[in-house]
Amino acid sequence: MAIPITKKIKLDFSKVSRSDRSLAKEEVAEYIVDTILDRVSSQSSPVSKGKFKPSLSKDYKKIKTKQGGSSKPNLELTGDMLDSIDARFKGSTLSVGIHKDAGELNMLKAENHNKFTKRANKTSLPERKFIPKKGENFKREIMRDIKDIIDSYASED
Repeated sequence: MAIPITKKIKLDFSKVSRSDRSLAKEEVAEYIVDTILDRVSSQSSPVSKGKFKPSLSKDYKKIKTKQGGSSKPNLELTGDMLDSIDARFKGSTLSVGIHKDAGELNMLKAENHNKFTKRANKTSLPERKFIPKKGENFKREIMRDIKDIIDSYASED
């Protein structure tokens, strides 16, 4: 059984007025999902020190191009898994990734590419990390941009 592949990040909205918090959270959520997708499409990991294997096996490359996909490793054979990336807030905590409601297959694909479990480390799928594990984080510039978004909504008291 696959597991949700998500990263939870506690963010500080204390300087944002209550009336602007939902807007700030919406912008942060949109930014993080768009950034993950941009990094993956350019074959790089949004995860600090994250690996993103830049090549496809010969056999998989044939399958992928035959189905009309790109011959680049962009995690988008069908697009289902990447379309499932979602960012949600519970209070001030952002949860981003492939949540339980994305479905078993999408969680399994994400688990294997992100190497979240011992089981995933045994698969032949190459590591293409797009969600940080516990103890890892998104790249510094991504976290800085999130802080800048929140700061742009900060009230001046």
